[in-house]
Amino acid sequence: MSFKHSVLRMLFVFAVTIPHTFSADFSFDEYQFDWIVYNKGDTKFSLIKTEETTFVRVNSTFMHADFTPEEAMAIATELKRTDELWQEMKGSPTDDKKEVRIKDASVAYVWSTKEGFSVKLSQRKIFGLSTISRANAKAFARIFIDAEEMAQFINSHVDF
Repeated sequence: MSFKHSVLRMLFVFAVTIPHTFSADFSFDEYQFDWIVYNKGDTKFSLIKTEETTFVRVNSTFMHADFTPEEAMAIATELKRTDELWQEMKGSPTDDKKEVRIKDASVAYVWSTKEGFSVKLSQRKIFGLSTISRANAKAFARIFIDAEEMAQFINSHVDF
């Protein structure tokens, strides 16, 4: 068999098998739109739209917590106090924690003699916890004070 015939034979085999290799029917059963609003270090804030709802997600190392836009706005209002509580707690010789309940969520300001200051955001109905730094808590307060408007923006521009 000549080289020309060998090449033609390989092309024929290739042409016959390719359509069968990639002929799978694809469909999207579930999907979501993830608007990453803030991403710094190990912390990410997103607004997520699914077919059913729109919510705010706070991701930190190995953890996340989800909140309604209304809860996110209330949390943002509370987080405006971050520096005030940091000032009260910093340098304390003992561990300290101040927790504020907001709707179905809670904000805990934590001072640890080993770890320093952090803020824990959690959901009360289901397990959801995210620990963020003081700087990220202040960023959350700035960004999500307008969470309802941001959710309306997504809902008006992203249609499933």
